[in-house]
Amino acid sequence: IPLLAEKTEREITALNPEMVSDWRRVLDQAPSLPDLARGPNACIASLWALREKIAASETGLLEWIDRVLEAFSRAKWLAGESLALSERLRQSVQELSASINMRFLYNTKRRLFSIGFNVSEARLDRAFYDLLASEARLGSFIAIARGDVPVEHWFAMGRPFGAVGRYRALLSWTGTMFEYLMPLLFQRSYGHSLLGKADREAVAIQIAYGRKHRVPWGVSESAFSDIDLHQIYQYHAFGVPELGLKRGLAEKIVIAPYASMLAVGTAPAETVSNLKRLAKLGLLSDYGYYEALDYSRPSGRAGEHGTIVRAYMAHHQAMSFLALTNFLNNNVIQQYFHADPRVATNEPLLYERILNFPPLHHIETRERVSSVAVTGEAAPAVSQFDTPHTAAPKTQLLSNGRYALMLTNAGGGYSRFNDSDITRWRSDRTRDDWGVFCYLHDTDSGRLWCNTYHPTGGKVEPYNAHFALDRAVFRRVDHDIENETEVIVALEDDVEIRRMTLINRSNRIRRIDLTSYLELALAPHNADVQHPAFNKLFIETEALPEQQTLLAFRRLRSSKESSIYVAHRLTPEQAEPGDWRFETDRRRFIGRGRSLADPMGATREPGNTQGNVLDPILS
Repeated sequence: IPLLAEKTEREITALNPEMVSDWRRVLDQAPSLPDLARGPNACIASLWALREKIAASETGLLEWIDRVLEAFSRAKWLAGESLALSERLRQSVQELSASINMRFLYNTKRRLFSIGFNVSEARLDRAFYDLLASEARLGSFIAIARGDVPVEHWFAMGRPFGAVGRYRALLSWTGTMFEYLMPLLFQRSYGHSLLGKADREAVAIQIAYGRKHRVPWGVSESAFSDIDLHQIYQYHAFGVPELGLKRGLAEKIVIAPYASMLAVGTAPAETVSNLKRLAKLGLLSDYGYYEALDYSRPSGRAGEHGTIVRAYMAHHQAMSFLALTNFLNNNVIQQYFHADPRVATNEPLLYERILNFPPLHHIETRERVSSVAVTGEAAPAVSQFDTPHTAAPKTQLLSNGRYALMLTNAGGGYSRFNDSDITRWRSDRTRDDWGVFCYLHDTDSGRLWCNTYHPTGGKVEPYNAHFALDRAVFRRVDHDIENETEVIVALEDDVEIRRMTLINRSNRIRRIDLTSYLELALAPHNADVQHPAFNKLFIETEALPEQQTLLAFRRLRSSKESSIYVAHRLTPEQAEPGDWRFETDRRRFIGRGRSLADPMGATREPGNTQGNVLDPILS
């Protein structure tokens, strides 16, 4: 088509007056794939005939015609390939659809579909899709049409109503646009039916909700601005509180452009206006609209309000395309769906009449806390524990996919690389003194304590364990020395980093010796549990004074084993020459008649032992 448009209508008339109408028709409406695959249209046929009559001296015209004909030949071949691919895809989808039977998810007693099937426990989940205002109603309709479940299932789904302004609205679980409008991508909406009224009112309430908070409208489940350790946006179901039964819907406002796209058939003018507004806010990019605009974040330094979630989700983009296809092509997707005789037979389910005075569902316990005005920086979800003495250890897992670290609120845990334990650990809720620790020894008073509760124990107050998504932080105060230990696992490298910060809260100079400690395993967990003494025989330690680093490695017993090396380093911010001392023999470190609660190596000069030791540690 761009090649045909290179010539003006006057030039085409001069070439062949009879070809003008065909040429204009091609430019006005592009041929479909079947038309291209069938062969030349009238315009192309005229060019073929004209090509035979033009003299060889007309090089410019001949070149243009040849380019058009070559492009058409290539387009014809591609159209045929696309049609063949679509036919294979259609057959595959039909075979997949025919192989599915949803009855195993159906609870005959409740007459409802379960949320899912727990394969590991071989049972249905205890939660159900029990609301008509849900995206699951499309699956329910299909299951009824296919004969997988009885029609009574449709009427077993709940129809709670709530008073929202002047509306008596059909309520959903989370009040999302997705729950109300996604089924309309395939199902027809009948104006005087219960579902038709519910869909229109849901859009109106969504628009009013955006106007109330002075933001664009369109709230649905989507990604939002929180990210995990791998810099991946998190996903959540956001909705309008007045439409949803779920609590906490008012905590965040996240606007998703695809939610507006779903409403284009219900409120076209409002949808176009809203999409233009979102485009002005920077959400329209090279590949369409970004995923969302998160208003739960504080304004930026430049004064902008809301954080753009710069991602594209395939299923949201696909729903947008389907909604636009229906709107621009006389609901063609709905026509395809309702052309199936099984769907047509069950269409009366969609005619359900509107109740004159539906009973209202009062939700007195729903939280109504507005969250648009946010102060301070939003932080990811965390867990905090003010005591190490919980009934069962509270754990935090940190990992980069290869190196993993488990920590408890008392400071115990283990380090692991792939399938091998780096540090020794045993599952015993009464003894949690496994892992990596750092002893603090006051050289003036002789007092000894640790950066976490274990392994020294005793009375600790105050004490705090703070578990965030990407780190763990332990805080405690002992003898006017405040200690904070921040623990992370590096994303790019297989490194575990523990940063300790000491603050002297007393009015005198304090001298504190720091002594790290970890017990080595360097073997798969089961192998270390079954033969710990035998496993220790193959571990060798080495001190690297220039780097002030301890190195441990496991000697290979066979060619099938893989090498594993561990480096351990204690790096003070200001270190004096000669301060570095070490010990790699656990027996020498603990001392006779002592334990990890009061080891000799934490209060006396270490022995600088290295090499083939019977019980290897790094300290």
